[in-house]
Amino acid sequence: MKKIYIVINPVSGGGKCGEKVDAAVKLLEKAGITCHKLYSQRIGDMPRLIHQATLSGADCVTVAGGDGTMREAVEALVYKDIPAFLFPFGTGNDLALALGISPDPALCVQQLLNGSVQKLDAGMVNDSYFLNVAGLGFDVEVLIQTERYKKRFKAKSAYMLGLLHALLRLKQTSVTIRHGDTEMRFEAMITSVGNGRFIGGGMEAHPRATPLDGYFDLCVIHDLKKRQVPGTLLRFLKGRHLDLPAAYYTRGTEFWVNAEQELPIQLDGEIIEKTPAIFKILPGAVSFIL
Repeated sequence: MKKIYIVINPVSGGGKCGEKVDAAVKLLEKAGITCHKLYSQRIGDMPRLIHQATLSGADCVTVAGGDGTMREAVEALVYKDIPAFLFPFGTGNDLALALGISPDPALCVQQLLNGSVQKLDAGMVNDSYFLNVAGLGFDVEVLIQTERYKKRFKAKSAYMLGLLHALLRLKQTSVTIRHGDTEMRFEAMITSVGNGRFIGGGMEAHPRATPLDGYFDLCVIHDLKKRQVPGTLLRFLKGRHLDLPAAYYTRGTEFWVNAEQELPIQLDGEIIEKTPAIFKILPGAVSFIL
């Protein structure tokens, strides 16, 4: 590997992404790697920049940002030969946590230089790609409320306030799921499809998931009485929920999900789809250095 293109979301990580990229570039150049930096200027810019890097003869494309930045980049990486890597310098780095990539510039540079190319699964919800986790219900409400608080508070404080606000608005919705020949109906609080393990900055929603096995992990938290909610959510956040009576868990390659009313769906922390939806795994679709 001699030439790396780094595609950067400059506003990621509270605007500190660029500083961390600069620190990583110094280390890469010391190792004899030529680095080229490309900066996104607007939402949706990542695929264009990755295409530009590919045409320029990059040996590797490294995405610098958080989960949302990486999700945006996937469109240009699916079923391409060029290997990718992630500098997890964003606010939300759940995919990197699942993959064992450090947010420290020095450590992640070592992982890049010492890693090997593996085939990472990607996912689709209708026509949109994701790499980590997609879902509907409580986690979407947390995102909606967090965006409201971001106008007045820093990212972590906004997330905690959004979480508390979502708890106050908590409700269950009738959801229908088809998996193969099986159709199931739930009064669901959370419906989550995991390619990776973590959401919300380290909450282990899918403790058995791995993006290297060709399968999704589906978890539905359902039919809860109000008194059961706090304990169930606490176990969900710690990854200790799969054995609960209120947790339905299975694995599969495709799920059809609908609700009695149209519901928004988050993909890697971005609300960009809605029900009805088909969740489909793309096995080994992304070449990735691990």
